[in-house]
Amino acid sequence: TGETDDADGNGIPDTQEADITTDLDGDGTPDRDETDMKCVKTFFGDNRICVKIPENAASAESLRPVDPETVSDTENRPEDMPLDLVSFRLTAGNPGDTVRVTVYLSETLPDDAEWHSYSTVNGWRDYSERTDFAADRKSVTLELTDGGPGDADGTANRVIVSTSGPGVPRRILS
Repeated sequence: TGETDDADGNGIPDTQEADITTDLDGDGTPDRDETDMKCVKTFFGDNRICVKIPENAASAESLRPVDPETVSDTENRPEDMPLDLVSFRLTAGNPGDTVRVTVYLSETLPDDAEWHSYSTVNGWRDYSERTDFAADRKSVTLELTDGGPGDADGTANRVIVSTSGPGVPRRILS
């Protein structure tokens, strides 16, 4: 019950599903009606994050927001994570495949925001080298490799597990 209820079986807890009018990719179709999109509400404010499933991924099994404050490991954690973290699980077409996932955001990211990932094995990492931010800073494309960079389980098994999000790095005072 509660956070884990998923009445429609789409891999998103009912309490975290984005509303039916959300259209973050701007194509005129509500994102919940698109078979290649999954959307969630973040924990704070009225923000939403949608993930577009790439053509070479067989499916997106789950998507959920994660409050970065619930991650006890604070070493290298960004100072501010304006849209929380998003955790998703994809099935790749083949073991070892690299997929490009587009993440749509309901808010424009600050110019100094970078993309950060978190895993219990590697901790907090700046993932910006494998990301492309759109010019309007409202979407980002992530390059994820099954068993490699961006895959928290570290095994080439067709399953890509990622927990990541936009973060503003800590400022070093001089």
